[in-house]
Amino acid sequence: VKPEVYEAHKKLFNFDWKQNEPNAKRAEHYFSENMRVRKGLEAWASGDLRAFGELMTASGLSSIKNYECGTIYIFCFLVALLCL
Repeated sequence: VKPEVYEAHKKLFNFDWKQNEPNAKRAEHYFSENMRVRKGLEAWASGDLRAFGELMTASGLSSIKNYECGTIYIFCFLVALLCL
Protein backbone atom coordinates (compact mmCIF):
# COMPACT_ATOMS: atom_id res chain seq x y z
CA VAL A 1 0.00 0.00 0.00
CA LYS A 2 1.40 3.37 -0.95
CA PRO A 3 1.64 5.94 1.87
CA GLU A 4 -0.79 8.29 0.15
CA VAL A 5 -3.39 5.50 -0.13
CA TYR A 6 -2.98 4.70 3.56
CA GLU A 7 -3.35 8.38 4.53
CA ALA A 8 -6.49 8.70 2.41
CA HIS A 9 -8.12 5.63 3.96
CA LYS A 10 -6.78 5.34 7.51
CA LYS A 11 -9.96 6.88 8.92
CA LEU A 12 -11.72 3.65 7.98
CA PHE A 13 -9.95 2.00 10.93
CA ASN A 14 -12.10 4.12 13.22
CA PHE A 15 -15.43 2.48 12.38
CA ASP A 16 -14.95 0.07 15.31
CA TRP A 17 -11.99 1.43 17.24
CA LYS A 18 -12.01 -1.22 19.97
CA GLN A 19 -11.74 -4.02 17.45
CA ASN A 20 -9.26 -2.30 15.14
CA GLU A 21 -7.11 -0.29 17.56
CA PRO A 22 -4.06 -2.62 17.55
CA ASN A 23 -4.06 -2.88 13.76
CA ALA A 24 -4.59 0.85 13.31
CA LYS A 25 -1.73 1.69 15.67
CA ARG A 26 0.61 -0.80 14.03
CA ALA A 27 -0.24 0.51 10.57
CA GLU A 28 0.47 4.04 11.80
CA HIS A 29 3.85 2.89 13.12
CA TYR A 30 4.70 1.11 9.88
CA PHE A 31 3.98 4.07 7.63
CA SER A 32 5.47 6.68 9.96
CA GLU A 33 8.58 4.51 10.41
CA ASN A 34 9.10 4.32 6.65
CA MET A 35 8.91 8.12 6.51
CA ARG A 36 11.39 8.42 9.39
CA VAL A 37 13.82 6.07 7.65
CA ARG A 38 13.76 8.16 4.47
CA LYS A 39 14.24 11.39 6.43
CA GLY A 40 16.89 9.71 8.58
CA LEU A 41 18.93 8.78 5.53
CA GLU A 42 18.78 12.38 4.35
CA ALA A 43 19.73 13.74 7.77
CA TRP A 44 22.65 11.31 8.12
CA ALA A 45 23.91 12.00 4.58
CA SER A 46 23.84 15.76 5.19
CA GLY A 47 25.48 15.45 8.62
CA ASP A 48 22.42 16.72 10.50
CA LEU A 49 22.89 14.61 13.61
CA ARG A 50 20.31 16.54 15.62
CA ALA A 51 17.57 15.72 13.10
CA PHE A 52 18.81 12.13 12.92
CA GLY A 53 18.66 11.81 16.71
CA GLU A 54 15.16 13.26 16.83
CA LEU A 55 14.02 10.74 14.23
CA MET A 56 15.61 7.89 16.19
CA THR A 57 13.83 9.04 19.35
CA ALA A 58 10.51 9.25 17.51
CA SER A 59 11.13 5.76 16.18
CA GLY A 60 11.64 4.36 19.66
CA LEU A 61 8.56 6.10 21.02
CA SER A 62 6.41 4.89 18.14
CA SER A 63 7.69 1.33 18.57
CA ILE A 64 6.57 1.38 22.19
CA LYS A 65 3.32 3.34 21.80
CA ASN A 66 2.02 2.24 18.42
CA TYR A 67 3.61 -1.14 17.74
CA GLU A 68 3.41 -2.10 21.41
CA CYS A 69 6.80 -3.77 21.53
CA GLY A 70 9.46 -3.64 24.16
CA THR A 71 9.46 -4.02 27.90
CA ILE A 72 9.12 -1.73 30.87
CA TYR A 73 12.93 -1.71 31.08
CA ILE A 74 13.31 -0.44 27.52
CA PHE A 75 10.67 2.21 28.16
CA CYS A 76 12.44 3.33 31.36
CA PHE A 77 15.77 3.46 29.51
CA LEU A 78 14.23 5.63 26.79
CA VAL A 79 12.68 7.96 29.37
CA ALA A 80 16.04 8.26 31.14
CA LEU A 81 17.76 9.14 27.85
CA LEU A 82 15.14 11.78 27.10
CA CYS A 83 15.80 13.38 30.49
CA LEU A 84 19.51 13.93 29.75
